Amino acid sequence: MALDYSQFWVDYRDRPEFDELDRLDQQIGFTLFFRVLPKTSILGEYDHQWIRYDQDAVARDRDSDSNKFKVGLKGDLTEKTTLLGKVGYEFKDYDNPARDDWRGLIVELEAIYKYREPSQVRLFAARANVESTFEGNNFFVATYGGVELRHQIRPRLLLVLTGLIGSNDYPETTTVGTETKERLDRFYEMSAALRYQIRQWLAVEGRYDRLVRDSNFSDFDYTNNRVRATVSLTF
Repeated sequence: MALDYSQFWVDYRDRPEFDELDRLDQQIGFTLFFRVLPKTSILGEYDHQWIRYDQDAVARDRDSDSNKFKVGLKGDLTEKTTLLGKVGYEFKDYDNPARDDWRGLIVELEAIYKYREPSQVRLFAARANVESTFEGNNFFVATYGGVELRHQIRPRLLLVLTGLIGSNDYPETTTVGTETKERLDRFYEMSAALRYQIRQWLAVEGRYDRLVRDSNFSDFDYTNNRVRATVSLTF
């Protein structure tokens, strides 16, 4: 059995147009495992999430509680291949009776192939309900999948390559300019990073990310290229 609790403060202080959407997200849950083979278990998972906005006027419309139920499988397919799959249903209820509650499928899938320890290839996919900053839509449904390569070039040098494709579906019909429809964004992301472990407690990393969003409302299309360097200290 595993217990889990998470808490996130979301603060848009660098985006004043979203200041009213500052909030606190909390989630508590547990997972039960039942071993069916020496290295394979089936699981059942329950999570309760509550989202609370800072401003009263926003909270009356957007505050919500969610109950998530999932079943799944976790185990070693081969000596080098590990699988984790969870499929379930989420019940998201808003405090505002005028808001339509959400009922929908949620998914988490992951497969890891360790072709040469510690190097590995990871395939992943998910479907989830996500809080939205888009006017008129309290949430969107994100569906995505991708692949990540973690290749140990040398004992201290790690290469990480990631590719991701997905879509964000907004449930409410919205007018932007002269167009009225449900918003649908498709996004594509790729990244490359090199990490050098100088000491056990000190590492440096250089990273490049490229994110492309293609929306059915052209106002929300964008391409974002970002280069960054990081120094990590671990104590």
